[in-house]
Amino acid sequence: MAQLNRIIMLHTHLPGVVELDVTGHTNICGTNASGKTTLQRLVPVFYGEQPNRVVPKTRDRFDVFYLPFQNSYLIYEYESAQGTKHVVLTKRADGVDYRFVDAAYQSDWYVQDSPDGLQVLSYTAWAQRLREQGIATSHKISATSEYRAIIQNDLAALKAQRKDMMRLRPLAARFGLVGGTERLRHIEKLVSAVHAKEGKMDTLKSMLATILEEDGYQRPELSFKPLKIRAWIKEMRQFMGIDELQQQYQTIEQYMAETASTQALLWQLKPVLDSERQQLRIRAADAEAELTTLRQQREHNEHDYEQQRGQLSDQLAQTRSQVQQWERDLDQAENRRQHYIDNDIEQLEDDVKSLSLWQQQVDEKARHLALMREQYDGIEEKIGQRIAARKLALSENLERLRRKNEAASDAVVAEQHELTTRHRSQIERAQADYQAAREAMQQQGQQRMQALLNEQATLQAKLGVLPLSDSEHAQVEEADARIEAQFSELELAHTRAAEAERASAHAKRLRTECDQQLVRARAQYHQAKQQQQVLQTQLSPEHGSLRQYLRDNHPGWQHSLGKLLAQPLLERTDLHPQSSAHELGLQGLSLDLGAIAQPEYAMAESDIEARLASAEQETVSAAQRLEQLESELEKATQVVQASDHQLQQAQQQRQRAQHDLDYAKEAKKRLQTAHTQLIKQRQQDSRQRLAEIEHQISQLRDQLSQQLENLRHESKALELELEADYQEQQDKLQSDLALYRRQVDELRADNAKQIRELEKQVNQELAAAGVDAEGLQALKREIADLQQRIVVTKERQGLLLEYQDFMQATWARQRPLWLEQLQHGQQQIETVEAQLISLKATRDTSREQLRGEEKALQQTRQQLQQFSDSLEQQLKRFNDLLASQDYSQPDSAAGNLEENAQFGDTAERIERLTAALNQLQQSMRKLKELCERFSAQLRRNANEGFEQLIEREYATLGEHPRQLDEAKVLGSLLQILTSQRGQIVEQGRNIGGGLQSFFKVFDDVNRKVSQYSRRLTEVVGDELNLEGIQRSEVVISSTVDELGFWQPLKQLSQLYQQWVESGELMPSEAYLDRLAEVADLLRSDQEYSFESLLKLELHLNERGSELIIRNDRQLLESSSHGMAYLILCKFLLAFTRLLRGESNVVVHWPIDEIGTLAYHNVERLFQACDSNQIQVVGAFPNPESDVLLLFRHRYLIEPHAQKPGKGQLKRIQPRVSALSAKLAQKIAATATEEAS
Repeated sequence: MAQLNRIIMLHTHLPGVVELDVTGHTNICGTNASGKTTLQRLVPVFYGEQPNRVVPKTRDRFDVFYLPFQNSYLIYEYESAQGTKHVVLTKRADGVDYRFVDAAYQSDWYVQDSPDGLQVLSYTAWAQRLREQGIATSHKISATSEYRAIIQNDLAALKAQRKDMMRLRPLAARFGLVGGTERLRHIEKLVSAVHAKEGKMDTLKSMLATILEEDGYQRPELSFKPLKIRAWIKEMRQFMGIDELQQQYQTIEQYMAETASTQALLWQLKPVLDSERQQLRIRAADAEAELTTLRQQREHNEHDYEQQRGQLSDQLAQTRSQVQQWERDLDQAENRRQHYIDNDIEQLEDDVKSLSLWQQQVDEKARHLALMREQYDGIEEKIGQRIAARKLALSENLERLRRKNEAASDAVVAEQHELTTRHRSQIERAQADYQAAREAMQQQGQQRMQALLNEQATLQAKLGVLPLSDSEHAQVEEADARIEAQFSELELAHTRAAEAERASAHAKRLRTECDQQLVRARAQYHQAKQQQQVLQTQLSPEHGSLRQYLRDNHPGWQHSLGKLLAQPLLERTDLHPQSSAHELGLQGLSLDLGAIAQPEYAMAESDIEARLASAEQETVSAAQRLEQLESELEKATQVVQASDHQLQQAQQQRQRAQHDLDYAKEAKKRLQTAHTQLIKQRQQDSRQRLAEIEHQISQLRDQLSQQLENLRHESKALELELEADYQEQQDKLQSDLALYRRQVDELRADNAKQIRELEKQVNQELAAAGVDAEGLQALKREIADLQQRIVVTKERQGLLLEYQDFMQATWARQRPLWLEQLQHGQQQIETVEAQLISLKATRDTSREQLRGEEKALQQTRQQLQQFSDSLEQQLKRFNDLLASQDYSQPDSAAGNLEENAQFGDTAERIERLTAALNQLQQSMRKLKELCERFSAQLRRNANEGFEQLIEREYATLGEHPRQLDEAKVLGSLLQILTSQRGQIVEQGRNIGGGLQSFFKVFDDVNRKVSQYSRRLTEVVGDELNLEGIQRSEVVISSTVDELGFWQPLKQLSQLYQQWVESGELMPSEAYLDRLAEVADLLRSDQEYSFESLLKLELHLNERGSELIIRNDRQLLESSSHGMAYLILCKFLLAFTRLLRGESNVVVHWPIDEIGTLAYHNVERLFQACDSNQIQVVGAFPNPESDVLLLFRHRYLIEPHAQKPGKGQLKRIQPRVSALSAKLAQKIAATATEEAS
């Protein structure tokens, strides 16, 4: 049976020659740090473990520690199917070399006797000795992987080239531990896991991960960095927006075309409006000249009016001044007369007239007083004489006064007669003047009234009709004809636009059909390519797969076994196919049927080649068809663009025709509005003038009535004034007559009184015989009073003379003349005022007429000025636009003024220019906004190279680029971007394919781990029965489902497959979102080892309790240390059976510290190992332990006697206790008896 026999160490870390026999359970004892574990580590190296992996990281390298000298040898003698062999490990500069020797180990090949004792040969001498002995050896092997492939007869694990396989295959057949179809795999990992001191669970997981990786399971590696994926997503989103960008650019092209059309219209309007500007200037100058003439006429009329008004006003002022002077004179006369009356002038006049009488009375009273003073001497006689004389004097005075007053009364009567005659004459003259003035005033008012009535009748006749001139009627007919012509143009434009729309729709339908065919062609190409890849995979199977094995070892297998196997099964690399002639199978093929779910049919290679050729041809045809459809789609797109351009032009023509019709309708509406306004204005002016005339007529009637009334009142007032003066003078004369009579009567009465008083006094005196003193005093007082009155009257006599002069000169002669002049002056004032009113009315009528004409001219001039200003402003805008944008005149703008007559009148032309400029600015502004939005979207997901391209293209435009040039640059950039779409899409397919492969690796790991777990559970046996353990199971699962990116990656793989199979050029938005999510979850520096993707669990049922062990801590806590280790060994036995398969080979387990286990547990373990052809290489310190009895070979490492610090290995026998010896004897005796 194939197994490791001995481990020989020559001149290694242990001095001299050290042999370790391992043909049975072997144990190494020794103190701590004596080197027990160091020797155990040599066991995994034999099975092909990397030497440096068995050495702790704190130690030197394997070759430095174990092979310290140039003549150090590490030799493994082993038994194989071809006999006993051994392999030699020697030191090299940077590691270990392997060399197989086709013979059992013999010490004289390596050592020789010398005077100093045994001496180990050098490598050269050793090789020379082997050649001398005719011993076959292999070449020197430096790669541990090649040594492992040879010793385990597992060349498939190398995945080497065919040349290397041919070189190593004879070595494996000759020196392999197993031979023929048998092979081992991963035994070195199992042995290393068994030997691990700590972290058994982690070690098992690492071992399993390594096994899976070396079994052909690809390590998950992300070939695309997340940064690159995000960059592609950014670019792809940009390309996914190409359709939207193209639609946006179509809108930009529409605005470009609209801008160009507007520019052409502006250039057509420019010569027309330049000419119109000159005409407006001429018309404005003519209107200004007419307006100047009207103003001059108005100024002339105003001058004449002011001159006439000035003359009449001067005349009126002069008359008013005279009237005011006459009124002042009359008022002064009246005031002066009133002043005289207030000074009691009448009484003064009477007093003056009574002066002589008063003087007589004074004289008489004086004499009377003298008489009274005569007291003696002939009183009676004297009194009698004096009384007689007094009576005579009084009588004479009375007579004189009577005669005087009679003469004065006659003069007053004569004056009364003269006054009456003069008064009658004044009244008659005043009445005649009044009648003449009244007739003149009525005649003048009637003339003015008649003129107003005639004008009123004329205006009323005009209001009955709606006057429009012939030219105005012609304008209406011309507007109607223009509308009809424009309507015909619009119908023709509608027809052309409809035809262009149908052509565009047809072109788009053809392009859509071509695009759909292209999608189907892509899907067909993908299917053909996929079929080709499937056939190519069948023709060139993966290394290590079942298909490769069948092709290499069973020619013609497709016609037999191939009919029963499914293609996925043929691609698997974990089935370990073996050909056996000794076992019943299918065509001599023995398979691990536990790993096969269901077989299926497979084709022969000839059929595959034929199908592959056909698939290649289909792929080429599909590619050609795809290329053809892409070309057809490009042509269809060009046709669509051309039809869209024609449609755009037709729509522009239709829009232009619609605008022309709207302008024509607007012009007619404007003309109708102007005519309506003109008629309304004419009617309004007529009504206004009629109202003014009616007001003037009413005013004239009222004025004439008032003037006549004033004239009558003034005449009546004059008559009353004359009558009052006449009556006042008559009263004055009557008063004078009464005064004269009253003076005579008073004098007569006074004389009679004096006579009576004299007689009475005489009688009294005579009676009293004495003088009366009281009477005397009274008489003195009377005399004094009379004298005082005489003095006062004389003093005021000058005032009377002044009054008499005033009354004769002013009041009697001047005042009647002033009254007559005042009446004539007032009549003249009224006449002049009427003339002023008439003059003002005539002036107002003329002025209103001139104002109407001037207003019309001003409106015309204002309209012309507005037209001119608006035209200048819009032309300035146009010129500024030309200066700022450097527009050149397009060819389409050429035309003469006759062809541009359709532009209508001035208002319409200006409106067209304004609308065109506004449209141009709006189009340019919208174009700028669209370009900015387009540029932003173009830049939004652009890569650095495209950004630089954009900057270079923009740099060619200069500092102040034209908007149209910028739009064209954006169009060229869009074309460049569109041309790059295929390349970016292909790059995206590569990324998607890489991520799908990445997903498939994880998915394969997920699936294969589940299969491996099932297989491992199936091989867990019951040969190691543990107390209390009713059930045990190994569950190996992957952590793929726990990865954060797994579900998004899984969905991404599905979406990618849908994209590829759909035939669509661009992926879906869901695909990009999921790809972005995956890119965010993936780490660019993350490595996914198989160990990180595995989860190892031990499921136990211990005394009815379900336990799940996931780590070493849980393993220790589950039971005692010994039981935990035995539990683990139970599964290690399963791993050993699974990895060894059907190979007849003994496997060595290096178990450290095995002496810590209970004896019965070690015994159970050994029994299980014996049943599984496993030999234990144990190590523990206690050389007296009973456990040693279970080992066949027992060694002890003790200090070297001659070399301090070194150890030496020697065989030992276990100490047997007396009780054990007696028990052994008793057992032997019992056995003998039973045998006999």
